[in-house]
Amino acid sequence: MKKFFVVFAFLLLISLTFPLYACEILGASFSKPVKISPLLTKFWTYGEKNPHGWGFATIHDGTVFLFKSPANAAHSQFAANMFRNSQYDNFIAHVRNASVGKTSYHNAHPFTRTLNNREYVMLHNGTLENDFRSALRSKNFSPVGQTDSEQAFCYVMDQIEKQKLERMDKPEFQALFKIFQKINYFGKFNCMLEVGDKLIVYQDLNRHNNLRFIKLHDNSKCLEQFRKDIAFQLPEDCEGYLFTARPLSASGNWTELEPGQMLVLEKGKIIFNQLPQT
Repeated sequence: MKKFFVVFAFLLLISLTFPLYACEILGASFSKPVKISPLLTKFWTYGEKNPHGWGFATIHDGTVFLFKSPANAAHSQFAANMFRNSQYDNFIAHVRNASVGKTSYHNAHPFTRTLNNREYVMLHNGTLENDFRSALRSKNFSPVGQTDSEQAFCYVMDQIEKQKLERMDKPEFQALFKIFQKINYFGKFNCMLEVGDKLIVYQDLNRHNNLRFIKLHDNSKCLEQFRKDIAFQLPEDCEGYLFTARPLSASGNWTELEPGQMLVLEKGKIIFNQLPQT
């Protein structure tokens, strides 16, 4: 019995020191701009258990619009009011539970970089370990903050430049998939990368915080559940996808990504789908 209480106390200490909650991420790709406020209003509530910052980014006509803060999204008036009338056809968002790096603006996700006048934005969910900093070195891109996530992003950008992957076509998606796999070797790695009109989603090989997606169109049955739950609607003749680990609606049509799967979307359609080779 004494041994049991010792083990229980140890596990309790671990759970208090290293919370079990993971950062939460959200991504969207639609064929038309949609009113995003209902989606974000629900998503920001996940800041209650991920209180160390929030962020949002979209790319419109080649320009990044990035908003982030080290504040708790669930209690941020800025987050609540900033997107009230906003309409976008693609975006990514993040609420942070700090595991590497202090709570600060520079450590909040997403992160953005420019290569040859083209904007890239990335966020990450998970924690990298095993001396990843020495293994994932970057020649021309340097982190501003202290996170493993930004280090990984700089490595991705370095490889995009080194391998000349700027066209973002099928062979280059396959090369990018291999880059993500290498990063995943060093720990838990879910990520979303935006470039132009494309949204790239990668699921951790070991199902960390398993991402789910749902396809929506203006007359789909599951959209009615979204209307009831969060007052989200689509414009006429609009279709697209949402990605998150924690569904925003009680609709039962969410599908889990496979371990190590990568999807590329453009204007609300999946244009590339890669699974690890067995």
